[in-house]
Amino acid sequence: MKTFAARRWLAGLLTASAAAAVTIACISLYPSLRDAAYFSGWTLLGICVFLAAYNVRKKFPYPPFLSSVVWLQLHVWVGAISLLVFVLHVDVAWPRGPFEITLGVLFLLVVGTGFLGMFLTRTLPPRMASRGEEMIFERIPVFRRQLLTQASDLVVQIVEETDATMLMDFYARRLDAFFAGPRNLFLHICQATGPRERLLDELHTLDRSFNERERAGADTLRGLIYTKDGLDYQVAMQGLLKGWLFVHVPLTYVMLVLLVVHVVITHTFVGES
Repeated sequence: MKTFAARRWLAGLLTASAAAAVTIACISLYPSLRDAAYFSGWTLLGICVFLAAYNVRKKFPYPPFLSSVVWLQLHVWVGAISLLVFVLHVDVAWPRGPFEITLGVLFLLVVGTGFLGMFLTRTLPPRMASRGEEMIFERIPVFRRQLLTQASDLVVQIVEETDATMLMDFYARRLDAFFAGPRNLFLHICQATGPRERLLDELHTLDRSFNERERAGADTLRGLIYTKDGLDYQVAMQGLLKGWLFVHVPLTYVMLVLLVVHVVITHTFVGES
């Protein structure tokens, strides 16, 4: 723990030092606005290329060059510096012109989704652990189908044994769709358990009308409802953990392409002038 805290303090100190060095360099070049813009612009481009290299590092772990943990820490801290360099580059003013505005919005979206991802990766795993064992995302549909089969077979068996259809009617009306696919994902993200509790309350209300066999089946269904609700929670949480990257990474590559175009246009314009 002390080693981790020491590394974090060291990373923070190095980041602050780098940010201060870039700021001082830009200020010293400020009398020549073009030189200051060139310095901050090329620095920002280099930072963005370095940040995008993290995704390449994850795809090609060999040959090893720094551990994945170190790469992640660098990605976070250098990403924070990029925001400062962006502010220095635009001279604390919003860009003008459609192309520059598009590029500025893209950069802020990349930074914003990056910080969102950092928040999600630090807060969601503990929440998932509090709701039971984490499951492999790709295996969740298999478990869901198993629950659906168990629930439907149970109510059919009860009807065949007792000719009582009250539990079957409740299942067809409220539980068939619930077991058939992911449900209430947004509410799970909000940590809400209302839909599950309503199902359980409705089932409990019918207890007095069930015969003994249906009552035993209802107890089994309660356990299946809890399990299915846990699966939906895993889908919601793991979907967030995976989904933000499908926004962050494509935006990063689009931004890099526009950055190169921006460099070409800028140097062409300056060369002609």
